[in-house]
Amino acid sequence: MNRKRRQRSRFQPRRKVNQFRQFVSRGVVLILATLAFHATVAADRSVTAEGGNIFVTVSGEKATQLTSSGRDSAPLLAPDGKWVAFVRAVPGKKISTGGGDEEASELWQIRSDGREATALVRCH
Repeated sequence: MNRKRRQRSRFQPRRKVNQFRQFVSRGVVLILATLAFHATVAADRSVTAEGGNIFVTVSGEKATQLTSSGRDSAPLLAPDGKWVAFVRAVPGKKISTGGGDEEASELWQIRSDGREATALVRCH
């Protein structure tokens, strides 16, 4: 009988559940703090397309030109503020669609400091 009591006393599901809740709540707090930090970083930046080029503005300063192709549009700033995705038109190429031919375009990304422009989806 004593042996069964000792085994039951070792298994404490309520304690395990409480430990799990503490672990999860700490993780949630860490995730929320990280998201708040990234939102703050991105909140001080904005991106625009003007004259077919992409510009980034940081904290109301003068806009910095990121691209110079004259064919770029639809910029989107990543939540962490480090990358900008945008669409680049491909002149002279058409893509056949169910609704007719459309101008070809590519999906690109560039760092918000203007380095590492990379084509993500190319038109062939």
